[in-house]
Formats: sequence, structure tokens, C-alpha cells
Amino acid sequence: FSSNLVLDENGPFNNWGTSNHSEEDIDQIMSDYMGITTYPKMTNLPYDAIHHIDMHMKLLDEERILVGEYPEGIADGPQIEANIQYVLNNFVTPYGNPYEIIRVPMPPENGAYPNFGGDYRTYANAIFLNKTILVPTYEEQYDTTGLRIWQEAMPGYNIVGINCNQIIPASGALHCITKEVGTDDPLLVNHEQVRVDICSSEETYLSASIKHSSGIASAKVYYTTDISSGYESMDMAYTDNDIWEVYLPAAEEEATIHYYFEAEANSGKTILRPLTAPAGYFDFDVVVCVNTSEIDPEATRLLDVFPNPASAITCIPVENESPISASIELNNVLGQTIKTIFRGEIPAGESKYFFDAAQLDSGMYFIRLKSGNSSIVQSIVVK
Repeated sequence: FSSNLVLDENGPFNNWGTSNHSEEDIDQIMSDYMGITTYPKMTNLPYDAIHHIDMHMKLLDEERILVGEYPEGIADGPQIEANIQYVLNNFVTPYGNPYEIIRVPMPPENGAYPNFGGDYRTYANAIFLNKTILVPTYEEQYDTTGLRIWQEAMPGYNIVGINCNQIIPASGALHCITKEVGTDDPLLVNHEQVRVDICSSEETYLSASIKHSSGIASAKVYYTTDISSGYESMDMAYTDNDIWEVYLPAAEEEATIHYYFEAEANSGKTILRPLTAPAGYFDFDVVVCVNTSEIDPEATRLLDVFPNPASAITCIPVENESPISASIELNNVLGQTIKTIFRGEIPAGESKYFFDAAQLDSGMYFIRLKSGNSSIVQSIVVK
């Protein structure tokens, strides 16, 4: 993500005497050097003089964005909201899901926001340092809310406030004056969190992309319904394309499942995901599913999934004459549920649902639209 500053600073006849690149040139450079193939750019904010996006936005992980929020109609609030709606309407996460937006207030200086001369105070301009997050602070009456939102969004992390009143008048806080240095030996664990309720009668499929230069020796998932009682573990199985998978056993009743991953490289290096596990964890709810509705094939249609064959973000269009409670599942050739793409009420009209085929092995799969004892199935090939 970037503001249009990247275009201003690199465009023809720019005021900085820097390279002359078109937007297409910039996108190609990002792809060549950083592997970034989707590069959203947003309108510069009128009251942020430096136009640095880290003054009001922070990626927390692959699917969540922390966004600064002003009171309605104040300062850069309207443009921030327009930019976020642009992102939500035009881009999806690497897993094909809508981004989750977490709001954090932009605090005033002595009651004044930037449109009335106040400093551009922000809690988004923070730094990740392993299991610690340094967050700029200003006044206790506002800081308690900002720090609480950070702690709730990043469980298990040590949230440390750093007073930035002396540096914020220069239009920057902690992230603006530091350079984060990544490890030279990364052990990467990428996981699409379970974001739908799982029926108590169903196994839960979990997968993760795990990579290291030496290769991966083993991977485990730890799970529990009661953190105070500890976690059980299961070995994950390697499939292909760096993907490791496991099926958690079906729960017998309604519960919240907390889980995390552990991976070990052939070099002996280990890592947890989330990094702060077991204090930090992923979770999902298990519910008792009772659904007596049936699909009327004349009223509910599973339109052609596209692209098919698929290799990346894939769209599942559903057309409905009236709302229906249903689920959309991705099944393998054995009939096992690889992913519950959606569960809930599908509204009247045409709706679109997405998944990322790049996370799957090559082969045939089935999209199943299911309600009660009836379903509509469509095959899809992943290449």
C-alpha cells in the first residue's frame, strides 16, 4: 500500500529531481525487487504534509489493517474513509478475503486536530520489534484507548508506549524515524485464519505455507478449548508447494477453539505462529448447526466459477431470488472439506465469494453450495 506520493516523487518533471518513472514502471520495480504484484495507491491526505501512509495505516498481518480514525468530518477523516472504501471495494487479501479494518482514534493536540493547527498525532506510526510493539503516546486521556486497541488486536505482544510529543511536530513518530531490519534467516509460516463458524459435527481443516532455506523438518498445530488447561498437539502432513495441513477432530459441543503452529527447519531453527504463542493465538467458534432449509434450484444458482482452471484468486458467484442460510465449501476428490469459504445468510441478488487457489495442490476440487440436506456442486481444476 502507498499514497500517491510514490507517483509524485517519481513521475515526469517531479520536484525532487529523482528518477522519471510511470506508474507501470513503478509497479514493475516493486514486482521485480519485492515480489509485490498488487500495489494499491491512495489519494494523498490534505492535512498530512508528508503524505506518508504509515501516519494513519498499519498492516498487522496478511488480512488486517489498523486505520486511524478522526471524528466524522474532521481533518483527514473523510479522505481516509474514502481511501479505505476504495481498498475494500477493489482489493482482497492474499487469501481472497476482504480486509478486516481495525479503527484507532487519531488524538487531538490540546483539543485541536490538524485542520485547526494541532499536531498530526497518530497511534498507527508504530514499530514491531519481535514480540514487542512500540506505540507513540501523547496524553494519558487518549493514550489509554489507543494502547488498549493495540493490545486487543495483538494478543500476547508487549505493547510499550513511547512519548512522542517532542518529535510529532516534525510530522512523524516512531515508524518515521526508524528502519526495521528483518532476519537474514527467515522461517516463514503463512496461514489463512479460520473466519467462519465450524459445525460441531465437522472436522476442521487447517493449512499453512511453511518455508525455510534449509527445508522444513516438521510442523505441528496446538489446539485447545480451554487455555488454562493447556494445549493438545497434532503433527501436520506435508502436501506440496510448501503447504502443510491437518484436520482437527470434530468438537462435541459449542466451543471456541484456540490454536497456533510450530515449525522446525532442517537447520534446527524453530518458530511459532503467532509469534507470541501460546499467549497469542488464532481462534474460531464451533457451533451446533441446525438447518432445515433446502435449496430450490430454480431460485438459487451457483454460477460459473472463474477463472477455471484456477491458479490464484478465484471468484464464486451465487445468484439468489431470496435470502437463504447456506454454506460454501471447497472439497477435495475424497469429499473432505478443505476450506469453508462462507457460512451464513446469502442475500437476494448476486453475491461473490473468493478463495485463493494458489494455496492448493494441482488437481480437481469441488465447490459445494449447501443448505440443509441439499447442495449444488461445481467442479474446478487447480493448475
